Amino acid sequence: MKIQKTIDTLKKLGFTEYEAKVYIALLQEHPLNGNSIAVKSGVPSPKIYETLQKMLDKGYVFTVYSSEKSTSKHYSPLPYDDLISSIENEFLSDITLIKSSLNTITHTSNLNWTELFVIEGYEAALDTVKSSIKSSEEDIFLSCWNIELNKLYDSLLFAHNNGVSVNTITFDQPTKNIPWKSIKHAQSPVANKRHSDELSIVVDSKKAIVIELLHNKPHAVVSSHKALIKTTLNYIRHDMYVNKIINDIGQPIYDQYGTNLEKLLHDF
Repeated sequence: MKIQKTIDTLKKLGFTEYEAKVYIALLQEHPLNGNSIAVKSGVPSPKIYETLQKMLDKGYVFTVYSSEKSTSKHYSPLPYDDLISSIENEFLSDITLIKSSLNTITHTSNLNWTELFVIEGYEAALDTVKSSIKSSEEDIFLSCWNIELNKLYDSLLFAHNNGVSVNTITFDQPTKNIPWKSIKHAQSPVANKRHSDELSIVVDSKKAIVIELLHNKPHAVVSSHKALIKTTLNYIRHDMYVNKIINDIGQPIYDQYGTNLEKLLHDF
């Protein structure tokens, strides 16, 4: 069972079934001639020399000759440490190449279709937000409820610890310690209803994401369009400005506009 799993893993790394069986057989005993390898590995005799030649070409095995008969060709495996190192280096080289290629393709393609799209589902929407937060380099402006703040906390803390300016406003009381700039939204039944199930975020002034739970069908609207980014960023900032004023001034605001700010909120 363990050998079969090893064969399956080698196949994932580019070996054929026959090549994997030959390589394992040679690790167990070497050097061996072709006939002995066929017997030990279970690879059909008519296929053994074709398989060995391909493995020689790939560098998986190498030949040795008997001191008694120079024409008697035997085979030994590439040491597994060397094999793993070779595969790892090739993999890292391929990753670097594909990353560069995809980056070039992305920047030369027509991105108009990505300027506004919708992601269905609550977890998928939050994953999109987390990914954007983790890739941020400059600043984050987030408006949300505590339940979403808790789900995003580790990503936000990671960004904050990496020098990103994180700014949040929460519609209810946070339950975690917030080390970045954060404001609590003034409590009001009207305001709470208006902001129910809402999350808005702008990352690096390059991407805006708005999550809504309309009719119990959570989805996120994601956009790199400058107009939506600017509007969303201004919305979050102005909400922060107003609530900072309310928090700083306190009772005189409530004396003027009512305990629940109803004299203000019902005007608009």
